[in-house]
Amino acid sequence: MKRKILRKGFLIIEMILYVAFIAMDLFHMDSSVVKYTGVVLCFLYSLAIGNTEGLLAFLFTLLADYFLLIRNDTYLFGILSFVVVQSVYAHILFCRGCRFLVPVRVLLLIISFSVLFLMGRFDLLNAVALFYFSLLSGNFLSSLTGKENRTLSAALFLFLCCDICVGLFNLIQGGPIYRFASMMMWVFYLPSQILLAIGQEVDLLSFLFRKKQD
Repeated sequence: MKRKILRKGFLIIEMILYVAFIAMDLFHMDSSVVKYTGVVLCFLYSLAIGNTEGLLAFLFTLLADYFLLIRNDTYLFGILSFVVVQSVYAHILFCRGCRFLVPVRVLLLIISFSVLFLMGRFDLLNAVALFYFSLLSGNFLSSLTGKENRTLSAALFLFLCCDICVGLFNLIQGGPIYRFASMMMWVFYLPSQILLAIGQEVDLLSFLFRKKQD
């Protein structure tokens, strides 16, 4: 019962923060603190329910968002922190018996680096960013091979959508796609973190349709 109340309170607060930062972004207000608060709450919720499996990932997520969102000037350290995050999820997927899909992961990395070379934009920051993206993509595909990973799959899919928007935001300067990507990054990102926080105790579909008792 206490866990159910905690979960509902967590989701209500996150929804308020979600609506708040979307409204602030629409009116071109600085919403960094509101967004970061949402991620901090995901970490605190995971800590409260004893989600030790994903706690390390959330610690490095906080670190990454501090560099990329709050400071907004230490991009390499931020992306490296996200590499650690996806490495943790890769380990979790492996422990759950999901196929690691090594050939697919290597192919994604080769394609990513080839695109960088062709665009003439190969440098350390972009190389680390694409390594991270290939790791995230591989994790999402791996999660689809498991039988009980619907919440994690949904979270990683939203994570992937967020990073596609980040890529578009950095590659395209101006125009409707740039504005759309700028708006949608956190629209996808915070729900992914919420799903990762609740995913250890509640299956996504069961949670949505109220079929699983606490």
